[in-house]
Amino acid sequence: MKLNVYHNPGEIVRTIIRRNKINYLDQLSSEIKWIPNSSIGSYLKKTYGINSHEYYDLIMYGGCDSETHPKCQYCGKPLKFKNLSNGYSYYKNCGEPECKSRSYSDSRKIILKKLSESGTHPWMNSSPKRDSINKKKYF
Repeated sequence: MKLNVYHNPGEIVRTIIRRNKINYLDQLSSEIKWIPNSSIGSYLKKTYGINSHEYYDLIMYGGCDSETHPKCQYCGKPLKFKNLSNGYSYYKNCGEPECKSRSYSDSRKIILKKLSESGTHPWMNSSPKRDSINKKKYF
């Protein structure tokens, strides 16, 4: 059975009603139909025979094969699917200890580089925080 995306392909459409209540638009139906987060999995299974992971892949990627499936930037393994709200973006790596470590190290390097470039790194002699420390008289 070929499923077509009728509404906003490439984007999961959702609305937040209250703090913890999310409704998803059924983007495979030609009608406008909002489904509560608590029942989206059973709705998709009953109506289309797919789970939320397959639904996400269909909406975001037009189906998912080995070429379009998101992969770990360090080792190339397929990324884990979290949920409809986060998709694959929640995981930046495959979850292996080596990849997690490299990801943490890379993100730390990026943060330190931005702090250094902006002059706000707390250990730089030219940072505003360091200037205020240097101006204090301790005698």
